[in-house]
Amino acid sequence: MSEIEYRVLSTDEQNHVLPLLARSFHAYWEQTALTCTEYPYNEISHGAIIDGQIVGHVGVIPYRMSDGRGGFPLMGGLASVAVDPDYRGRGIAKNLCKSIAEWARQEGYQALPLYTGKDRVYESAGWSNYPGMRPFFAQFTQHTDNQQVMNSAQLTQEEKLQIRRLYEQGEDFCGKVVRGNGKDYLGWDRLMKDPDYTYALGDDIYAIFMDGAVVECNAAPQLSDTAVLAFLHRLSAPSGTLELALPQASRVRRALQEANIPMTPSDHDLMHGEHPMNLDLESPGLYATLPLVEFPLADKF
Repeated sequence: MSEIEYRVLSTDEQNHVLPLLARSFHAYWEQTALTCTEYPYNEISHGAIIDGQIVGHVGVIPYRMSDGRGGFPLMGGLASVAVDPDYRGRGIAKNLCKSIAEWARQEGYQALPLYTGKDRVYESAGWSNYPGMRPFFAQFTQHTDNQQVMNSAQLTQEEKLQIRRLYEQGEDFCGKVVRGNGKDYLGWDRLMKDPDYTYALGDDIYAIFMDGAVVECNAAPQLSDTAVLAFLHRLSAPSGTLELALPQASRVRRALQEANIPMTPSDHDLMHGEHPMNLDLESPGLYATLPLVEFPLADKF
């Protein structure tokens, strides 16, 4: 068998990965491969190459997140992991992940998080499971008017800018993503184009829904907790029950607790069978030295 080469791909080589991704993930990549000639996101592609043929791929999404104490470490989200069906069972995915880890250490990345429903390959390469964000139900009691929910196409440019401003002004937490623009996967352009998300806007507050649950909610600092709760109450109409998946120490959680709004766990799988894993690239490790790092669902990669 020919030797397998593991390395970073050039821009031209990366574009040739699209057919491989289409064969591996029909639902997500097939249409992209048919309509695009350039890789659609700012990913750093790593390939497994045999006799000049790319038979395996893992993408690294560079981004920065808040560490909750003033720092913004460089992170590398693993995505687009694929091995040609004719070359599976040879340890290619595992070796690609090991190769990426060594490259990322040299490039100054502090951790390599990912989402997966297939732990075995990543565990064998050094990744470990990490607790994900658990959804919960808030139960309101009194009748209220319904709050309008819109898709991104219904948002005006001014409303989109308002959401961005409130996100940037919103509370800091460990794991909050610094969102970019353009082809950044963890960016506003991708988020606003994704049909899986819908939006509700109030006065100096907004919420993002996914699968019927609020996965992001930010308000202007001057907005009172009473106004925040009134906004959430309207989102719960007509049933009075609202599902949320928000950071443990979020303002919304605190406001609900202080108002004695009943909150109960939800078994709704908002990650669709996936869960977070992480690999620290230094010792004792970023995740080992921080408080709980949140994985915001609106920034899932």
